[in-house]
Amino acid sequence: MSPIENILFVIIFTCAIAFFLKNVFRLVATICLGRSENRFDSLWSRFGAMLAYGFGQLRVVKEKFGYNHLLLFWGFMTLVLVNFEFLLAGIFPRFSLDFLWFPLYNLLMFAADIMSLVVLCCVVVAVIRRTFYRPAHIDPTADAYFILTLVAGLMIAYFGMGACDAKLGELETASWMPITSMLTYFVADGANLWARIWWWLHALILLFFMNYLPYSKHLH
Repeated sequence: MSPIENILFVIIFTCAIAFFLKNVFRLVATICLGRSENRFDSLWSRFGAMLAYGFGQLRVVKEKFGYNHLLLFWGFMTLVLVNFEFLLAGIFPRFSLDFLWFPLYNLLMFAADIMSLVVLCCVVVAVIRRTFYRPAHIDPTADAYFILTLVAGLMIAYFGMGACDAKLGELETASWMPITSMLTYFVADGANLWARIWWWLHALILLFFMNYLPYSKHLH
């Protein structure tokens, strides 16, 4: 990353985070308008419900299409650390999570590689379902298609960026990333330029996505 790119990203990142925090404050302020309720009773029961219904998506998987949503959810959960590393590396170019226990970091990159493909497949399935087999209780909103497009864009940019870096020999964990490594065969000349294009595309979609969600029906 050039110094100019670094400065530009820091400016964009700062603005995006400021706008995100503004939205968080707005949502918290709205919640505070409600009636006060004790949320600290039955902590173990509440914690168990969070694991079962929040992380386990127990209620969601009871629906016919629920497992697709479950895979999308856990795909994003897997990519949280990778995207955290990506954003911080945009500010501090030498930052990496490779200081973690060696096998753990490699396993993280392996999981991110596999789950990125899983998420991309889930998006394709979701688009087909909404377009051709849409249940009556689902509205054909443009917002849903827009969100799916952003998610697909994130995954494609992630693979494009990784494949270019692997082609250039700059991805040390390439041997642990089978999908990304396979895609290097499709990287033509100009890998340096395409690596920067995919990097910026991933960065802009990620920051935009973070700030668009509070205004979409996917706020949950």
